[in-house]
Amino acid sequence: MLHTAARKLQTEASPFSDKKQRIYNFLSDTSIGVLSSTDANGHPNGAVIYYTINEDFTVEVLTKSANNKYDNLINNKHAMLTVFRALPEKT
Repeated sequence: MLHTAARKLQTEASPFSDKKQRIYNFLSDTSIGVLSSTDANGHPNGAVIYYTINEDFTVEVLTKSANNKYDNLINNKHAMLTVFRALPEKT
């Protein structure tokens, strides 16, 4: 519900270009992704996360400070978020 309200608010204000608006709508309608980062030795790690996106395209992730994801992001600010929309399966 939160994402739908944000989408309606954003659409009414319309400060984005059409392409940017579609990206924002996709990211705000989807709340699960895979956050990829690397540890201190350069080894890749991926974690399924819930996220939110703000109107300035800041992605926020809630995590505990005692896990690999947190340590990786503290030591290396480069990360990648992979998001997809699952389509219904056809039989």
